[in-house]
Amino acid sequence: MGIHWRYLLILPTLSFAGCSTEKASDPGESDAESAPEGQAADGGGSGADDTDDPQDTGTASEPDPNDVDDDGDGRTENEGDCDDADAGISPDAADDTVDGVDQDCDEFDGVDADGDGYASADGGGTDCDDSSAAVNPSAEEVCNAIDDDCDGSADSEAVCPCMLSTYGEHNYLYCETEAVWSDAQDACSALPNYDLVIVNDASEQAWLHGSALTYGNRHWWLGLSDQDAPVEAEPDLGWVWVDGTALSFSNWSGGQPDDYESREDCAHMDTEADETIGASQPGGWNDLPCDQSFWFEPVYFVCESNRP
Repeated sequence: MGIHWRYLLILPTLSFAGCSTEKASDPGESDAESAPEGQAADGGGSGADDTDDPQDTGTASEPDPNDVDDDGDGRTENEGDCDDADAGISPDAADDTVDGVDQDCDEFDGVDADGDGYASADGGGTDCDDSSAAVNPSAEEVCNAIDDDCDGSADSEAVCPCMLSTYGEHNYLYCETEAVWSDAQDACSALPNYDLVIVNDASEQAWLHGSALTYGNRHWWLGLSDQDAPVEAEPDLGWVWVDGTALSFSNWSGGQPDDYESREDCAHMDTEADETIGASQPGGWNDLPCDQSFWFEPVYFVCESNRP
């Protein structure tokens, strides 16, 4: 029997009704095929392999080259070696001389034991006393029997209050100020490392007298007295120098000391006294009252540095 045309128009509709053009899901199919890239198929489980480590580059870190002891001196650059290509340079090396090389890596060439910024002269530097930070080429020179500024001279008349002469390793200050003995000693000891002069031997006496003559004054206090001597020791015994040492060498003029009127306990040098009046050499000594500052002429005084 022939098919009516009306049924032909309905057939295609009946054929596709209720059907989908998408593939139906398979309950047994793995979710991995549909999981986004980088996401676990189980929907974000936290397995050990899932953690992203921002420090993990996938390669082992390289060692710090500054932790390598290239010159084999036992120190690396990170341990203070300022030249890791030279085994003679490290914080453990000695840097005793000024040679343009900082052997011990302290950013200083040579030895600066006192920390004043100047290398010791013993190693070629300019610091003449590396045990004192107050002594260096930039220090101010003062009158103290010390070469403060390392110019080769301890003291000068520019900084000292009196005329300066030098004998051996000692400085002598000829002070043309009339004074009693105690004031003279006080003036000397007020200067660091000075006292009234102490005469140790005939050579020093000869120099002291000759030097005093150049200043044209006659009387000069010495650092010698017997103020603390017992009465029975007068007039010859009990004489001591200002540093406490007993009298050994002396150059008394004839008949001196005589402790005239029992009040002469301090000694001075008279440049006009010589062998003709009993002194063993020119510049004979005489005792005077300690509180006297004038004897025919003013009595001045000589200070001497007491540093070794």
